[in-house]
Amino acid sequence: KFSDYTHNLEYIDINSIAIGNNQFWLSGDDGNIQILDEYLNLDYIIDDTDFNSIRKIVFYEDYAFAIGSVLEDDVIIQYSTGDYPNYLNYITINELLNTISDCSTCSGDDAIHDINIYDHKIFLATTAGSFIADLTDYAHSLLSFSLDWSLEYTYETLLVVNDLFYTRDNNQIT
Repeated sequence: KFSDYTHNLEYIDINSIAIGNNQFWLSGDDGNIQILDEYLNLDYIIDDTDFNSIRKIVFYEDYAFAIGSVLEDDVIIQYSTGDYPNYLNYITINELLNTISDCSTCSGDDAIHDINIYDHKIFLATTAGSFIADLTDYAHSLLSFSLDWSLEYTYETLLVVNDLFYTRDNNQIT
């Protein structure tokens, strides 16, 4: 049985659905996030016109991190998930990769394919490879400056599931 809840929404163009803190976070192609309570009633809208799209959302403690885009650049966006969820900041993938000294595969025109948080670590799957940072001592600030990112794989990474990476090298998926 299917139920129609679109009458509860401000926007009906949904890219992804994530669940955190007994809420449903719906991301859209125009950069918005709609947050529904456990009964699917609309609680909050985070509508930031700087973002072209929000493609995936993951949660860690009092924060949500999302993959999105600003103009032509992929970005990692940080939101608070407290009583009044809101936008905090973002960083482009190229700004983030510029902080990583051993990123010989970074082209300056990289894209984010996936993001995951597992076992107090944040994982990024990008065209430049797989990157990991430990969130155990996360200082609650912008991801690039508060974390020590390391390059795990130099192959283009398509997907991260827990701590497993799906990479592409010469059109071979590993």
